[in-house]
Amino acid sequence: MMTPSTMASSLQRILYRSKARQIGGAPLEPAAVAGIVETSVRNNADCGLSGILLQVDDTFIQLIEGEQAAIEATFERICVDERHSDLVLIDMTSAETRLFPEWSMAHVGSNGDPMRLQVNRDLKEIYLTIETHPDAALKQMRSLLA
Repeated sequence: MMTPSTMASSLQRILYRSKARQIGGAPLEPAAVAGIVETSVRNNADCGLSGILLQVDDTFIQLIEGEQAAIEATFERICVDERHSDLVLIDMTSAETRLFPEWSMAHVGSNGDPMRLQVNRDLKEIYLTIETHPDAALKQMRSLLA
């Protein structure tokens, strides 16, 4: 959980999408995604970042929020990580409050489970609207964790 001191007024938010790939170009396996999430949870907690990683088929959509220096360092690592291709920065902005203060890195992914049909539909809708209506997509991303 983030403390009030990590929620200072210099809060920044970055939103991007990328294609998820194994090193070498093959589709990213679920175990590899789990490893990315596990490492991100630990690293983000250590540097005061919070956020969410969505996986919609072979696409990552990620929001990271925290201090600017920590976001920039994390985004630089993502940009050179071979598991991300076709990376598109959608938005980088200042924020008054965190959208995901209780999550150093939440993860929601689509799958074929019929019990998760609404989640899968929501993920597809976010995927389709993230670049044209990012504010609405961010609200929908937050609702996935409610």
